[in-house]
Amino acid sequence: MAERKHWFRNAAACYVWMVPLLGERARSHGYALAVHGSMQFDLDLVCIPWTDDAVEPEVLITALRSSIGWTDRDGPWSREEKPHGRIAWIVPLGVGLALDISVLPPVRQCPQQTPATSAGQQGETANGTDSHVHH
Repeated sequence: MAERKHWFRNAAACYVWMVPLLGERARSHGYALAVHGSMQFDLDLVCIPWTDDAVEPEVLITALRSSIGWTDRDGPWSREEKPHGRIAWIVPLGVGLALDISVLPPVRQCPQQTPATSAGQQGETANGTDSHVHH
């Protein structure tokens, strides 16, 4: 693998101004935004749907793009499907810096949960299995 280089001594200092802007924009679209990684070379971000009205990932990415002044004429962002339904976009910022944004799509319908049994009672879940954990 080729060695990654940029001309900054501390890439984190170049990224730190973006986090509040991106975080506020994510929040306004129903997502929590978390920094994931060292910020040594790229800024790894994870967007997690947080509210019932979280937008689709592509809508969020468009909003994040505009929050840092990136337009379509600046070029496309590469999109890649990841495990667990996560979608990642790599955003080259020039001079060896980049954003790596992973978005978990919102789940529009959660599976039904069975009511918990009272403490001390033996119970079965809807599928007939024992609901108590045995050690």
